[in-house]
Amino acid sequence: MTSTGYAECCGQQFATATIQTERARTPKGKQPSLVERHDRLQVVEDRIITRIYRHTPAPDLVVVEGPSYASTGFMQHDISGNWWRVVGRLHQAGLRVVEVTPTQVKKYATGSGATRGKTKVEKWMVVEAVNARYELGPIQLTRGQNDQADAVILAAIGCRILGHPVDPHISTLNLKVLTEIRLPEGLTLK
Repeated sequence: MTSTGYAECCGQQFATATIQTERARTPKGKQPSLVERHDRLQVVEDRIITRIYRHTPAPDLVVVEGPSYASTGFMQHDISGNWWRVVGRLHQAGLRVVEVTPTQVKKYATGSGATRGKTKVEKWMVVEAVNARYELGPIQLTRGQNDQADAVILAAIGCRILGHPVDPHISTLNLKVLTEIRLPEGLTLK
């Protein structure tokens, strides 16, 4: 939970960012206190919400990556709690929110959502798919920027849901994932 990827679609280009957070400063081998963990979650939540609202009007749709249920430990518990805090604030503000699972992100990016074996989709594969498919301005994402790559895929999915695809020439295999995404009431694929 040291960074969160963020992307927004501007016509055919994407603006990406990493929302950084600091780890709670505790002695080596010690877990941060509840107060330190709470304060950190508040900082993360505020930075994400501020980034979403930096433009007026508010976005038509916010697409978030769902939790990774395979992860464990107290950090995963904090990440899950923070996910709900952010999603709750978005709902309270009246924004439409769509959840896309990590497997669906991989499928949309690469055509496969395999999580093990020889066909497992690694994070760097999503980064390479994003660099090959999308206009990211003067930069290319590096293998360490997988949070931003995932965010670009989420933004592309959002654009497609709203009927403004930024990737009109992707395969039916990649597009199949759209039928698996649960949309909020009143929102249909265009």
